[in-house]
Amino acid sequence: MKKTALIIFAIIVVAGIVFLALSSKGEVNNSQCKFGSLIFYYLDECEWCNKVKSEGTLDSLEALGVKVQKINTRTGIVRHSFTGVPTFVVDNTVYTGYRTLDELKDLLGCPKQ
Repeated sequence: MKKTALIIFAIIVVAGIVFLALSSKGEVNNSQCKFGSLIFYYLDECEWCNKVKSEGTLDSLEALGVKVQKINTRTGIVRHSFTGVPTFVVDNTVYTGYRTLDELKDLLGCPKQ
């Protein structure tokens, strides 16, 4: 009985180590795009930021499996340097200014349709 419990414990520990190793490199990319995540910095009163939202750009990217992290620069933690909003960060590269869905899909390496 003790041997079985020890084996089960060892399996759980190994699985945990594998999980942590994979997640320490960032989230597993389950998207259809080369880069599976994007940061969107915005302000509520920003006209161009609201245009990105109202056009459904972020929802369309999420439908492709891209994890979109939305950060309000007034209330959220800003981890990148930029001069205005909207700003997008893909693979640690900062893109300031309005971008269309097609432009963002190109930056993310999404397949052409």
